[in-house]
Amino acid sequence: MVPDTLAVLRGAGDLERLLRAGFTAVRELGSKGGVHLAQAVEEGAFDGPDVVSCSRALSQTGGDDDPRFLPIETAQGLASYTYFCDGPWDCRRAVRKVARDGGKVVKLYASGGFTREGKVRRSFTKDELESMVDEAHAAGLKVAAHASGEEALENVVRAGVDSIEHGAGLTSEIAKEVAAKGIYYVPTLVTYDAIMRRDLAPHIAPHIRRHLTEDMEIAKEHRLAIVSGSDIVGDAERPHGRNYEEIVAIARTTGNEEAVVSATSRAARCLDLPQSGRLGDGFRADVTIVKGNPLKDIQSLAPESVQYVIKAGRLVFSRP
Repeated sequence: MVPDTLAVLRGAGDLERLLRAGFTAVRELGSKGGVHLAQAVEEGAFDGPDVVSCSRALSQTGGDDDPRFLPIETAQGLASYTYFCDGPWDCRRAVRKVARDGGKVVKLYASGGFTREGKVRRSFTKDELESMVDEAHAAGLKVAAHASGEEALENVVRAGVDSIEHGAGLTSEIAKEVAAKGIYYVPTLVTYDAIMRRDLAPHIAPHIRRHLTEDMEIAKEHRLAIVSGSDIVGDAERPHGRNYEEIVAIARTTGNEEAVVSATSRAARCLDLPQSGRLGDGFRADVTIVKGNPLKDIQSLAPESVQYVIKAGRLVFSRP
């Protein structure tokens, strides 16, 4: 089993490409159709990976995914895939809306973009973050925090989120707290690789480069629970079906075996799928069979090497 713990889905075609690439589960963290795709897979309308969707993500007004050139009613109703919320009680209400939608995880934006000084803007106050985490946990939902920059990372660790997505700007002090609390660290390296291929402004490039190197070394040093999540959104630059590249990118720092763990048993725990991610008694039979040995050659996880995909004991793909 190979889950992708952070992706954006646009339709059934994305699920088909993921399944053929060997992914039997995907955590979808922000769209207008994720919960409906999850329901379609559950009901057997078509084959696809299990979808753990957040419904809509949560953002402060004027934060990430708030197109500020539009009137706020238009932005919220048509253009955005987030619920805007402000203040602890409004944030609790937004979490309840995610649960009402059928979301299986809460995704919040604890940071925004870079300032001209090269700093990351934090989003939400500490009280707002704590209220969302408390409300989500009361509903039995885990919390995934989009967070970069020291202030945002410190805030989400203190609030008690379950996973940190991206996590650029990691320090040794923060890593110690992340490890102590058992928070999953999802570095989304292929997204940063893609960013580095662009013509970046001078104030951004050093931070991106640091995440790909120093942040990962800190995570390894403190034995963080690194999890594979590609942040692939299915566009022309980052199409679904190539999500395995995140596992390859993690292996650059951790080695092949640890990278495979980051995408199987550990990823399943991050997605709250306790019966998946391993082969053994009591586990669901989710199996991806590839040509080659990924412990020796991590590139053998490429979709071209996938021979069979078995989901819940049923063969759902075989290479002709």
